[in-house]
Amino acid sequence: MKIENQLCSLKLSKRIDELGVKKDSVWWWRYETLQLKKDIEDKDGFPRGRSIPAYTSDELGELLPAVFNEKHYLYCEKLNDGWLINYKSEEDDGTYIWSPRNEKLEITDKKLSDAMAKMLTYLLENNLITL
Repeated sequence: MKIENQLCSLKLSKRIDELGVKKDSVWWWRYETLQLKKDIEDKDGFPRGRSIPAYTSDELGELLPAVFNEKHYLYCEKLNDGWLINYKSEEDDGTYIWSPRNEKLEITDKKLSDAMAKMLTYLLENNLITL
């Protein structure tokens, strides 16, 4: 599998950066090219030039809250053509998908990392989490 398929896209990486997330990553987008952090570090260990983190699904999973309101749990499902990310809870009438506006919130993408990045941006843009 190509590394590009394991990292969130440049577009989503830029949006996460704009939202103020400052978490280190092994991979970085530098001038629209993926590079290992160790290959672009300055003498103090910081990436040189215009660089932004290219998060893996593992790194994004660390940023996403596991639980909301003590009853809504992060849920991830492999689909035939991609991935589904949402928050689920058990209620008297069965399982439902939670969102702050009580709408059905299902984020999907062909890549797990992009689905997770979309959920993270949704939560940040709606002031549901801070990092």
